[in-house]
Amino acid sequence: MNPDVPYLSKQHIEREANILLAEYGREHGPVVIPPVPVDEILELHLGLTLEMDDLRGQFGGAEVLGALWFNDKRVVIDQHLDPETNPEKEGRFNFTCGHEGAH
Repeated sequence: MNPDVPYLSKQHIEREANILLAEYGREHGPVVIPPVPVDEILELHLGLTLEMDDLRGQFGGAEVLGALWFNDKRVVIDQHLDPETNPEKEGRFNFTCGHEGAH
């Protein structure tokens, strides 16, 4: 375990996620059914730019599905997860967006 990264309980993470959803809901309408519009939350609520790119190519074939550049306020998701070109990947796309946004 990295001593610089504090442990967060599942209850704490769930509480923070519910707060984020409530804040988003007040501004853009409540999320009442899945899927949660994680990509919109990243861009509209958190103020991050969401991009698709060839991350696996950039990182030498590693299984990198998403990355967050804090200083640039930019989230990049690997292009093979793009739900517009690969609708069957929508669940993985949403999970990866949520993962990067949680950082």
